Amino acid sequence: MFGVAGGVLTAWFLDRFTGFNSYAFVFTLSAITGTLDIVCFFGVKFPPMTETEHREKFTGMMSKVIKNKKYMKFIIFMTLWQFSINISGPFYLVYLRNVVILSNTLITVLIQILPSVCSIIVVRRWGRAIDFHGNKTIMQVTNGILSFAPFLWIFIPANSIAVFMIAVIAFTQGCLISGFEIGSNNIMLGHAPKENRSMYIAVYFMATSMIGVGLANAAGGWLLDNVFSVFERMDIILLGVKMTRYNYIFALTAILRCVMIFIALPRLIQEENNTPVREVIRGVFMYIKNKTKAGH
Repeated sequence: MFGVAGGVLTAWFLDRFTGFNSYAFVFTLSAITGTLDIVCFFGVKFPPMTETEHREKFTGMMSKVIKNKKYMKFIIFMTLWQFSINISGPFYLVYLRNVVILSNTLITVLIQILPSVCSIIVVRRWGRAIDFHGNKTIMQVTNGILSFAPFLWIFIPANSIAVFMIAVIAFTQGCLISGFEIGSNNIMLGHAPKENRSMYIAVYFMATSMIGVGLANAAGGWLLDNVFSVFERMDIILLGVKMTRYNYIFALTAILRCVMIFIALPRLIQEENNTPVREVIRGVFMYIKNKTKAGH
């Protein structure tokens, strides 16, 4: 609730008061509240971990993580998956602000608040679905659909229809993304043994943050400036849309996401007792069909 209120108020403030001073005020306030957030963790009790009889060296603990092939395959998948998302991640907001020309308030409502509210509403349902069908299956189903979302961004026009299209994408993402996140978190914690679990989790976040986020953002920026800017000057028209550098990077991220979900995930994520994806999809269609018949 506070996140929603803070996002709306910040966006409204930046729309109402422009210039360097307004951004300086927001960044300063963010630093203060971030520090207060850290203070809130003082006194928090963390779950117990199995202690070893002898203290291990850092290299020894790292070696155990690397030798755990099942866990390392999961890290590789999630790192590449994060890379496929974040290669275009920072540029959606730039596209909406500079190309589609939306206000900060409207962007915040559509991109931040709407997906968050949808995720909160459906998150418990995804939890039950994972208990019944398994982590891997739900991860494939949810992000299998979301992988095609960046393609839709290519055709978002700079007019009022854009708001409707963005709202549909944000609604879909909010309803589906929590299923993938719950599944990946379950695998991360479930595959990490109790002994030296902190090191396993640290390696996971180190790889996904440095490569999946940092390197991906840098690669996306480089591609925009040095590759897709060249394509943009070619004035290519695709289905009535003049392709910009942003359209090209949206297409690239969609392709990479499809590769990761439909090709890499089945091979790198190892989970037992998962319902086949085809059965889940068939069950959804049967449920919709029965509901439709009951409505008539």
